[in-house]
Amino acid sequence: MTDHSEVIGIFARDHHLSIPPSLAEDANELAIIICARAELETELVLRAQHLLESGEPTWAITRTMLDRVYEQLEGAFTALFTGCWCTVEIICRATLEAAVNVLYVLQEDTPRRLSQYLLHYF
Repeated sequence: MTDHSEVIGIFARDHHLSIPPSLAEDANELAIIICARAELETELVLRAQHLLESGEPTWAITRTMLDRVYEQLEGAFTALFTGCWCTVEIICRATLEAAVNVLYVLQEDTPRRLSQYLLHYF
């Protein structure tokens, strides 16, 4: 298992909380998510110019959708670490729904699916 103590420490500091030792395994899962997001951001920086030049119309909105999933996950972990159990369940359900939406939109015919998603979202 990789030591993610620095990543977890930064999360705890940025969210003004302490992570109970009993939830250390959950904190490790959070660190994996944080690292995955960082890798995604790095990849987007490397590809951003190409995406802009090619006129690919969906990447910015799908990135925003992914950011929303990540932020909901942060909220769920924050609620977990502070003992708000009922809130964790609600946030996790919303996060799962948002993640499924992203996967569906990206699976195929992204511009059409994204358009349909946005029509029904608002």
